Amino acid sequence: MTWLDWMVVLVLNGSVIGYGFYLARNTKTSSDWFLGGRSLPWWGLGLSIFATSVDNADAVSLTGYAFNNGMHIITVFTLASVIGAVLASFLIVPILYRGGFTLMQNIWKPAMENRYAQLVR
Repeated sequence: MTWLDWMVVLVLNGSVIGYGFYLARNTKTSSDWFLGGRSLPWWGLGLSIFATSVDNADAVSLTGYAFNNGMHIITVFTLASVIGAVLASFLIVPILYRGGFTLMQNIWKPAMENRYAQLVR
């Protein structure tokens, strides 16, 4: 890479890091950090969840799988994704929200503590 390429990389990454520090200046608690102060609108949260669950590996693997097994796989994958998202939205997420769970560690901690307590008795 040339020096100009490195300058572009440094400026872009520095800008993103600087903007992150600028936005984080009002963060006081871990809840503010992990949950954005609970200020995200519902559609923003939905887009965030969708973007987290779908990545480039899905697109690459799905096209390869469709090439080997036929185009119907894309339909099956799409329907399964939609059904799974709807079920999670209406059945699982409300339970977790009411329980105050925000991280997977919050969900597993009580179960692991009980398991550990049984093992050491």
